[in-house]
Amino acid sequence: MTLGRTLLVGSLLLLIGATPAAGAVTEFPLATGASEPQGIAAGPDGNLWVAERAASRIARVTPAGAVTEFLLPAGREPVDVATAGGLIWFTERAGGRIGRLDPAAGDIQGSVAEFVVPGGGSAPTSLTSGPDGNVWFTEAGSDEVGRITPGGAVTEFVVPGPGSQPTGIVVGPDGALWFTEAGSAQIGRITTTGALTNEFGVPGLEGQPSRPTGITAGPDAALWFADPGLDHVRRVTTAGVISSFPLPTGSGPSGIAAGADGNLWATEGRVGKIARVTTAGAVSEFSLPTRPAGPAGIANGPDGALWFSERLASNVGRITTDTAPDAVPVGPAGPAGPPGQNGAPGSPGQNGAPGKLVVVAFQVAPSKPRAGRKLKVRFAITGAAATTLQVKRGRAKARTVARKTIKKAGVSSLTWNGKLGSKRAPRGTYTLTLGATSGGQTATSRLRVKLR
Repeated sequence: MTLGRTLLVGSLLLLIGATPAAGAVTEFPLATGASEPQGIAAGPDGNLWVAERAASRIARVTPAGAVTEFLLPAGREPVDVATAGGLIWFTERAGGRIGRLDPAAGDIQGSVAEFVVPGGGSAPTSLTSGPDGNVWFTEAGSDEVGRITPGGAVTEFVVPGPGSQPTGIVVGPDGALWFTEAGSAQIGRITTTGALTNEFGVPGLEGQPSRPTGITAGPDAALWFADPGLDHVRRVTTAGVISSFPLPTGSGPSGIAAGADGNLWATEGRVGKIARVTTAGAVSEFSLPTRPAGPAGIANGPDGALWFSERLASNVGRITTDTAPDAVPVGPAGPAGPPGQNGAPGSPGQNGAPGKLVVVAFQVAPSKPRAGRKLKVRFAITGAAATTLQVKRGRAKARTVARKTIKKAGVSSLTWNGKLGSKRAPRGTYTLTLGATSGGQTATSRLRVKLR
């Protein structure tokens, strides 16, 4: 299915802020400037470990912010880091290698070892500790998923393509490895035996392709991933059902982690913010003191806080889960003004006036609908409105199949009973148009679905 052309609005479920909460974030500068830190992970030694791509270094950061760097050969470009078997493992994207070091060694620098990934242009990108005692990694350059043993033996598994570009990877609640395919807009699943069992397509917006990147296991037995192509945080179940939660346009989410508070936390690299997303999809934002910071990787720290890298500022940041989010700008009642801050349609207008009516259809259930069966369309809306759901197949006339009055902004749904008039809808591809009307304003959002 492909989401229709819509206006993605921060005020659907967001707390959009203008003023950062005092003391929301602590930032620690790394020793080398312009190092472009990216991947970050908590180590077995109680410290944070960071991949510094531009500097070809791995940095250790204590909870107090003390930084020590360990050198790699020039040009290796480490981009991600993970803990496995008491060691720190990292990808070397330009070097085509997987590296490791021992944080407990008397000579940590001397413990650095590198293992070549076979074949040229592999570009290893992300990695994670597997449930089988091995480390698993993505190869964005060669469209493969790799496995490396503690002793350094590498095995590769081809991901169908070309151009799939496996990017993020994590262990799922089912014990398999789940990874994002930034090039082909899919979420893949591979077992520890190397069997690629599933690839689930990630829907895009009309004219806007999805580009999934970072992925993490959520607290709800599902996988959550960042989609900078659409400025969404998204959720996929182990059965392949995908839900979407929009962030403000232009936010550019990339890294994502499950926090100790039961929420998802994502870096917004283009706007210098951290986003918090509840499992119900409610979003809050936290502005960073340094702008532009370019937050990239994010991880749960040993202290229960979230730690993240700042690629543009060459910092490592820390935010506690009880930090107050950015304040919602409000003012006294006044005449209706233009759309809110930065012109984002649907956000509060000047003097607190309501913004533009916007509706975004983002999910159908079941995800693989069948002809003649009920089909639920979930949507987010910016305010009270009368809504309708129309269905159309080919050149046939559109038919209204459901109506509902929405009383307030939030998430709701309309259900099609699977019939066209008194007859069962036949198999085929349909356009579903969700319409909303309120106070002279109208808004629409479209989905395309295939009934099997």
